[in-house]
Amino acid sequence: MVTKTEQLPHDEGFIISEAPGTLSREQVTVIAGTAVLHPGTVMGERADGKWAQLDPAATEGNEAAKGILCAQVDPTDGAGAAGSDVLGVVVERLAEVRDADLIWPDSISTANQDTAEAELLARDIKIRAVATRVTTQST
Repeated sequence: MVTKTEQLPHDEGFIISEAPGTLSREQVTVIAGTAVLHPGTVMGERADGKWAQLDPAATEGNEAAKGILCAQVDPTDGAGAAGSDVLGVVVERLAEVRDADLIWPDSISTANQDTAEAELLARDIKIRAVATRVTTQST
């Protein structure tokens, strides 16, 4: 018997299911920042059309959850300062995702997270409580 174990997070590892083709995903511009963003980061779209990590205290548009980052992006300069805008891919509609694999802002309140989850649900992104480790067995 062979046991295969999937370790998360990895690119797109938070996705349980999504619409076929590229219907669930969009290529976006992630604004320059001071932190590397990882798969599963909950994102918002700013008024200028650029995307940033969800920040309930923001006033540029990314205070509302609009999608989830699919793969790691590095908008830094490598030394902890803001670098350059980079391209990324987000799931922004028609998907199921694992709750434990989502990355929320460090200081998000329960009320703000509930609001963000409702915003994602309004975009047909369903957050499911499922195991983060997938084990398959074959004989």
